[in-house]
Amino acid sequence: MFESILVRTQNKIESQRPLDLGFLAEAMLFYKTVYVVADVSILKQLIEGCGPETLLELLEASHLKLIYTENQYGIGTNESAFLERHYPLVFKVLKHSLEKIAFKLFREVTGSSGRSRSLVSRFIPLVSVTSYKNDLLNDALADFDDDSYVNNSAISLIRNLAPEYGNPEGIFFHVKRDGSNLSVKTNIDFDKANESYHRYIPPTHSSLTSGSMLNYLLSVRSDLNFSSSYSSEIATNAINSLILGLRFNSLMSSRSNSEGQIGRFQDFVFDDFRAIREAINSSERNFQDLQKLLLSASKFRHWLDGHAPDTDLMKAYFRKVTASSWVEKLPAKAARWVLFRGAGLALDALGAGGLSATALSVADTFLFDELIKGWNPSQFVEGSLRPFVLG
Repeated sequence: MFESILVRTQNKIESQRPLDLGFLAEAMLFYKTVYVVADVSILKQLIEGCGPETLLELLEASHLKLIYTENQYGIGTNESAFLERHYPLVFKVLKHSLEKIAFKLFREVTGSSGRSRSLVSRFIPLVSVTSYKNDLLNDALADFDDDSYVNNSAISLIRNLAPEYGNPEGIFFHVKRDGSNLSVKTNIDFDKANESYHRYIPPTHSSLTSGSMLNYLLSVRSDLNFSSSYSSEIATNAINSLILGLRFNSLMSSRSNSEGQIGRFQDFVFDDFRAIREAINSSERNFQDLQKLLLSASKFRHWLDGHAPDTDLMKAYFRKVTASSWVEKLPAKAARWVLFRGAGLALDALGAGGLSATALSVADTFLFDELIKGWNPSQFVEGSLRPFVLG
């Protein structure tokens, strides 16, 4: 653990603040490598929030690694008088190259074309560029075939996104697939659900629909594919974090001998942390201040290599990293991880349990293979969930 973590969009409500920069600062203190999957809005926030020069220094020192996605994914919907049909898709919003986009963003901050060209020449080689492929769509379609996972996810989504809905355990949400086309049968009263949802999220932003529910599951599959391909732990938004747990429970329940043995997420709370996130987000401190701490962290991070979080170990590490620094003056707070407990996984895979009668999809077989190889899908999360996320 603590080798790497992959950070994705954490705030889907405020488009100008898709990342929690204070959270990102805390992650860099603990993790050797912090990947950020970025679109244009995330690039803009990083350049503005870190400052152009400081962002480049963080990238050049490998404290931060950027993965830029050239396209997006979503759920499309075709409506007729009698039936809605949904389908996953990938699409491109901007036709410009990363170089042109980066130049525009740097120039907006610096006001200088000449300096922006110089910054871009340093920036581009430090960024990995990727795009969402049809593999993601195929993997998501396989997820939609898992009726138990889909239904449990819908219950969790309504419970947390529409907390006043009442009795979410009584709902059903079933997906029927015809190739890449999806039809949904559900008893969810979306008018009633949106009465609750819109108390927290404005109607101008979004509403709950069958398509939006499917999009959450597509987003979770994207989280899984990215983090497993980089063998990284996961930092995502609060809702995706909940659904990730359901996806792994479903994966593990498809193996015999797994109940009570593998595939469980458990909370770990480190109570002796300090409010670094809050100091960064309030602009009391900035990423230049953080850089000094990261130099100290690089000297002691080997203490955490290969270890699961342990209160005494974490306390000793954090004390060393922050000794005689501005962090000591910050208020105390807790840091929280959701740990994946995979004890017994390798033994079971070698034949003690074997596959159950339920066959794994190609996507889940890949995930399971990555777990066998040592991938740890634990999550470093904010100390508290979003106001509308009740657990």
